[in-house]
Amino acid sequence: LNLDLTVFTLDNNLNSLKLYESGIQGSPICLHLDQTKNHYMILRTLVGYAETIICDKCKKVFAYSKASKYHKHMAKHQKDQNSSKAFGTELVRPLFLAYDFECILKKKKNNEVNQKTTYTHSHEPIRVVMLAGGYLADKARDLEYEFCGPDAGKHFVDHLNTIHDSLTGLLKTHFWKHHNKQMAVIESQKCRCQYTLQHRPWCK
Repeated sequence: LNLDLTVFTLDNNLNSLKLYESGIQGSPICLHLDQTKNHYMILRTLVGYAETIICDKCKKVFAYSKASKYHKHMAKHQKDQNSSKAFGTELVRPLFLAYDFECILKKKKNNEVNQKTTYTHSHEPIRVVMLAGGYLADKARDLEYEFCGPDAGKHFVDHLNTIHDSLTGLLKTHFWKHHNKQMAVIESQKCRCQYTLQHRPWCK
Protein backbone atom coordinates (compact mmCIF):
# COMPACT_ATOMS: atom_id res chain seq x y z
CA LEU A 1 0.00 0.00 0.00
CA ASN A 2 3.08 2.25 -0.09
CA LEU A 3 2.67 3.25 3.59
CA ASP A 4 5.22 4.34 6.18
CA LEU A 5 4.15 1.58 8.56
CA THR A 6 5.76 0.35 11.80
CA VAL A 7 4.37 -2.39 14.05
CA PHE A 8 5.26 -2.67 17.75
CA THR A 9 4.32 -5.03 20.54
CA LEU A 10 5.18 -5.41 24.25
CA ASP A 11 7.18 -8.13 25.94
CA ASN A 12 6.47 -9.48 29.44
CA ASN A 13 8.43 -6.61 31.00
CA LEU A 14 6.45 -4.01 29.02
CA ASN A 15 9.41 -3.17 26.83
CA SER A 16 8.61 -2.25 23.23
CA LEU A 17 9.57 -4.62 20.44
CA LYS A 18 9.58 -3.57 16.80
CA LEU A 19 8.04 -6.36 14.71
CA TYR A 20 7.90 -4.73 11.31
CA GLU A 21 8.98 -1.58 9.49
CA SER A 22 8.04 -0.91 5.86
CA GLY A 23 11.02 1.37 5.20
CA ILE A 24 8.87 3.73 3.14
CA GLN A 25 9.19 7.44 3.87
CA GLY A 26 5.88 9.24 4.39
CA SER A 27 3.38 10.09 7.11
CA PRO A 28 4.24 7.61 9.90
CA ILE A 29 1.59 5.08 10.89
CA CYS A 30 2.31 3.05 14.02
CA LEU A 31 0.39 -0.02 15.15
CA HIS A 32 0.41 -2.08 18.34
CA LEU A 33 -0.10 -5.83 18.03
CA ASP A 34 -1.97 -7.42 20.92
CA GLN A 35 -0.46 -10.88 20.58
CA THR A 36 -2.96 -12.49 22.96
CA LYS A 37 -6.00 -11.42 20.97
CA ASN A 38 -4.12 -11.20 17.65
CA HIS A 39 -5.49 -7.69 17.18
CA TYR A 40 -3.91 -4.49 15.84
CA MET A 41 -4.48 -1.05 17.38
CA ILE A 42 -3.35 2.23 15.88
CA LEU A 43 -1.01 4.31 18.06
CA ARG A 44 -1.79 8.01 17.80
CA THR A 45 1.36 8.77 19.81
CA LEU A 46 4.31 6.70 20.94
CA VAL A 47 4.94 8.89 23.97
CA GLY A 48 4.17 6.74 26.99
CA TYR A 49 4.08 3.50 25.00
CA ALA A 50 5.79 0.75 27.02
CA GLU A 51 8.50 1.63 29.57
CA THR A 52 10.18 3.89 27.04
CA ILE A 53 9.52 7.06 25.07
CA ILE A 54 9.61 6.64 21.29
CA CYS A 55 9.96 9.60 18.92
CA ASP A 56 6.98 9.81 16.54
CA LYS A 57 9.15 11.36 13.82
CA CYS A 58 12.15 9.00 13.61
CA LYS A 59 11.27 6.10 15.98
CA LYS A 60 14.32 6.75 18.19
CA VAL A 61 13.83 5.20 21.65
CA PHE A 62 14.51 6.97 24.97
CA ALA A 63 14.29 5.61 28.51
CA TYR A 64 11.95 7.48 30.86
CA SER A 65 14.99 8.33 32.98
CA LYS A 66 16.31 10.24 29.92
CA ALA A 67 13.12 12.23 29.30
CA SER A 68 15.06 15.49 29.07
CA LYS A 69 17.06 14.09 26.12
CA TYR A 70 13.78 13.18 24.43
CA HIS A 71 12.48 16.75 24.70
CA LYS A 72 15.70 18.22 23.34
CA HIS A 73 15.50 15.68 20.52
CA MET A 74 11.90 16.71 19.69
CA ALA A 75 12.81 20.39 19.70
CA LYS A 76 15.62 19.68 17.22
CA HIS A 77 13.09 18.01 14.92
CA GLN A 78 11.35 21.38 14.71
CA LYS A 79 14.41 23.31 13.65
CA ASP A 80 16.96 22.83 10.92
CA GLN A 81 19.61 25.50 10.67
CA ASN A 82 20.90 24.16 7.36
CA SER A 83 17.54 24.15 5.60
CA SER A 84 14.65 26.48 4.89
CA LYS A 85 12.15 23.67 5.47
CA ALA A 86 10.70 21.96 8.54
CA PHE A 87 8.58 18.81 8.07
CA GLY A 88 8.45 19.61 4.33
CA THR A 89 6.92 23.06 4.82
CA GLU A 90 8.64 26.18 3.53
CA LEU A 91 9.71 28.55 6.31
CA VAL A 92 9.31 32.23 5.57
CA ARG A 93 10.86 33.42 8.83
CA PRO A 94 14.59 33.91 9.47
CA LEU A 95 14.17 32.91 13.11
CA PHE A 96 11.76 30.72 15.01
CA LEU A 97 11.70 29.27 18.53
CA ALA A 98 10.62 25.64 18.96
CA TYR A 99 9.55 24.49 22.41
CA ASP A 100 8.32 21.27 23.98
CA PHE A 101 6.71 20.55 27.38
CA GLU A 102 6.69 17.53 29.67
CA CYS A 103 3.55 17.40 31.82
CA ILE A 104 2.14 15.33 34.67
CA LEU A 105 -1.38 14.63 35.87
CA LYS A 106 -1.66 16.08 39.37
CA LYS A 107 -4.58 14.95 41.55
CA LYS A 108 -6.86 17.79 42.62
CA LYS A 109 -7.60 18.28 46.31
CA ASN A 110 -11.25 18.85 45.43
CA ASN A 111 -12.86 17.52 42.28
CA GLU A 112 -14.38 20.11 39.93
CA VAL A 113 -17.74 19.38 38.34
CA ASN A 114 -18.64 21.17 35.10
CA GLN A 115 -21.99 20.10 33.62
CA LYS A 116 -21.53 16.36 33.03
CA THR A 117 -17.73 16.30 33.45
CA THR A 118 -15.86 15.73 36.69
CA TYR A 119 -12.22 16.89 36.79
CA THR A 120 -10.12 14.80 39.17
CA HIS A 121 -6.61 15.77 37.97
CA SER A 122 -4.95 18.80 36.44
CA HIS A 123 -2.49 18.67 33.54
CA GLU A 124 0.56 20.56 34.82
CA PRO A 125 3.81 21.27 32.94
CA ILE A 126 6.97 20.31 34.86
CA ARG A 127 9.63 20.70 32.17
CA VAL A 128 10.16 22.83 29.08
CA VAL A 129 12.92 23.08 26.46
CA MET A 130 13.08 25.85 23.85
CA LEU A 131 15.62 25.98 21.00
CA ALA A 132 16.18 28.50 18.22
CA GLY A 133 15.97 27.63 14.52
CA GLY A 134 16.37 29.40 11.18
CA TYR A 135 19.43 31.07 9.70
CA LEU A 136 19.50 33.66 12.52
CA ALA A 137 19.56 30.93 15.18
CA ASP A 138 23.25 31.41 16.04
CA LYS A 139 22.48 35.00 17.01
CA ALA A 140 19.69 33.85 19.31
CA ARG A 141 21.43 31.13 21.33
CA ASP A 142 21.19 33.22 24.50
CA LEU A 143 17.39 33.23 24.06
CA GLU A 144 17.15 29.44 24.30
CA TYR A 145 15.71 28.07 27.53
CA GLU A 146 15.43 24.94 29.64
CA PHE A 147 13.63 24.54 32.96
CA CYS A 148 12.61 21.58 35.11
CA GLY A 149 10.43 21.94 38.20
CA PRO A 150 7.06 23.15 39.50
CA ASP A 151 5.23 25.92 37.61
CA ALA A 152 7.26 25.30 34.45
CA GLY A 153 4.60 27.05 32.38
CA LYS A 154 4.80 30.22 34.46
CA HIS A 155 8.61 30.23 34.36
CA PHE A 156 8.49 29.78 30.59
CA VAL A 157 6.12 32.73 30.12
CA ASP A 158 8.34 34.83 32.40
CA HIS A 159 11.32 33.92 30.21
CA LEU A 160 9.43 34.96 27.07
CA ASN A 161 8.67 38.33 28.66
CA THR A 162 12.34 38.68 29.63
CA ILE A 163 13.67 38.05 26.12
CA HIS A 164 10.99 40.14 24.37
CA ASP A 165 13.12 43.25 23.82
CA SER A 166 16.21 41.30 22.74
CA LEU A 167 14.17 39.19 20.31
CA THR A 168 12.33 42.11 18.72
CA GLY A 169 15.58 44.09 18.53
CA LEU A 170 17.29 41.26 16.68
CA LEU A 171 14.44 40.98 14.16
CA LYS A 172 14.16 44.74 13.68
CA THR A 173 17.89 44.96 12.92
CA HIS A 174 17.62 42.09 10.43
CA PHE A 175 14.55 43.39 8.60
CA TRP A 176 15.79 47.00 8.56
CA LYS A 177 18.93 45.90 6.71
CA HIS A 178 16.78 44.07 4.16
CA HIS A 179 14.51 47.10 3.85
CA ASN A 180 17.46 49.37 3.10
CA LYS A 181 18.81 46.96 0.48
CA GLN A 182 15.42 46.71 -1.22
CA MET A 183 14.97 50.48 -1.20
CA ALA A 184 18.41 50.95 -2.74
CA VAL A 185 17.44 48.61 -5.60
CA ILE A 186 14.14 50.44 -6.12
CA GLU A 187 15.87 53.84 -6.14
CA SER A 188 18.42 52.62 -8.69
CA GLN A 189 15.61 51.55 -11.03
CA LYS A 190 13.56 54.72 -10.78
CA CYS A 191 13.22 56.92 -13.85
CA ARG A 192 15.66 59.88 -13.92
CA CYS A 193 13.88 61.76 -16.70
CA GLN A 194 13.14 65.39 -15.83
CA TYR A 195 10.20 65.64 -18.24
CA THR A 196 7.50 63.21 -19.25
CA LEU A 197 8.33 63.64 -22.94
CA GLN A 198 11.79 62.21 -22.28
CA HIS A 199 10.34 58.87 -21.12
CA ARG A 200 11.43 55.76 -22.95
CA PRO A 201 9.79 52.26 -22.83
CA TRP A 202 12.38 51.09 -20.29
CA CYS A 203 11.74 53.97 -17.84
CA LYS A 204 10.25 52.95 -14.48
